[in-house]
Amino acid sequence: MDHPTTHKEIEAGWSIELDETPLSETLPELPKPTAIYPETQRHWFWSSYTLVQENGHWCIQSMTDEGIRAQSLSIDELQKKIQELDRKLAAFKNKYTSEMLKVKNEETEQAFLEVIRSLMQASYHTDILLQKLPLDRSLYEEAAGRMITFTQYERALVYLNQMVERFPQQEEATLRGIAHILRLLSEEYLDEYEDEERAEHFDQLAVEALEKSLLGEPSFDAHISLAEIFIKNDERLDEAEVHLLKAKALAADAADEAHAEMHLGQIATAHEEYQEALNHYQRGVELQPTVADSWSDLAEAHEMLEQLEEAEASYKRAITLEPDNTNYYYTLSQFYIEHDQTSKAISLLETGLIANPDSSALHVYLSAVYMENGDVNESDIFLRRAERIDPESELVRRYRKMFDEAKPKQAQIAGTRSKERKKRR
Repeated sequence: MDHPTTHKEIEAGWSIELDETPLSETLPELPKPTAIYPETQRHWFWSSYTLVQENGHWCIQSMTDEGIRAQSLSIDELQKKIQELDRKLAAFKNKYTSEMLKVKNEETEQAFLEVIRSLMQASYHTDILLQKLPLDRSLYEEAAGRMITFTQYERALVYLNQMVERFPQQEEATLRGIAHILRLLSEEYLDEYEDEERAEHFDQLAVEALEKSLLGEPSFDAHISLAEIFIKNDERLDEAEVHLLKAKALAADAADEAHAEMHLGQIATAHEEYQEALNHYQRGVELQPTVADSWSDLAEAHEMLEQLEEAEASYKRAITLEPDNTNYYYTLSQFYIEHDQTSKAISLLETGLIANPDSSALHVYLSAVYMENGDVNESDIFLRRAERIDPESELVRRYRKMFDEAKPKQAQIAGTRSKERKKRR
């Protein structure tokens, strides 16, 4: 006879932004943090709980501070645990691609939960090991690398900030790494949480880190990064240009120089100096003739100057170089529509679908062109195909709503046109 389970052990790793108070040290429910990111006061905790079942409900009987318990492990034991967890992380990355993980099923969800557990354990064991080996730089680098791979940016910054404090002789490179992560964190808060204030704050911290790094040594990457942050803030374009010219002087190869030219073209465009922008983009194409983005930038500059044949040719070159980039098809199709060449837009998007038959975006773009052209039935066909390919796509859902709202009006227009044709007969 099977007896029902009345006890459970649950391990938990968690974090929270927490202001320290005199009570923090006296709350038995709160374990000691293994790491703290001072900028946001995010604390990371590691604990396990014993649960007991009472009257049909699970209740916490006791808590164990796993961080405190791990401190009793030897350096060798901690290293072996981290190595084993790293092997699990490597096996996961080798087995599952990002595309595979997009397919939600029991296997991928269980595998993802397991790798998150391994990542959590690796980070907490590393926190303890660093207390015992605070001058082993490789431990900080490996720990930060794990966190970056799994987009745990604040956790990565904990390790990178400690590197600045403990290894000042390599401060400049570490500061550039910190700035890179701060920029990623800024994008995350802006895109995922729509928190503009915090995004701007992290950008400013990145600026401070980059400017400090330049006090020690000149760096192409630091100047480019500063320029990109300042371009993001339209009010600082002049400062961006200064950094781009310095970056250009430090360029190590054609790719570096082309990168600087691209941003100089952006600034010229923002100032509506289109011929100057064209000059920068032409230089970018000369430096990197096989990079599709360079041709797309050049096409836009030609279009601004109403050099339509050159613009079309450059857009086509971008597509030839990257036939799987659906954005290029969309941009050129819009170019055709703006210049009353709807048939060319349709033909182009159909060609794009031959090369990318599983692209829901291209199906939506073609549906939109047909709708704009008054062909409701053909528009509906391609929209339905997009929904079959990717029913969860935000683009598909948004356009379905637009389609349903526009359909009655377009049908009325089509009926009016039909009556007019009959009258003319």
